[in-house]
Amino acid sequence: MSVLERAFQIASEGECRNWEHVVTALKREGYEDIDQHFSGALIKDQINKRCAQAL
Repeated sequence: MSVLERAFQIASEGECRNWEHVVTALKREGYEDIDQHFSGALIKDQINKRCAQAL
């Protein structure tokens, strides 16, 4: 599973409050080169919205 696919999956689980928490979860799971996927404001906003919807 790609970094972004897993990021959206984690965000949808309702355990993370924002994109930073999702990045931490990805790192715990062993994903690498995560920062390059979260360099833009759009992806951060999308992940934040998904987290908010899941809470």
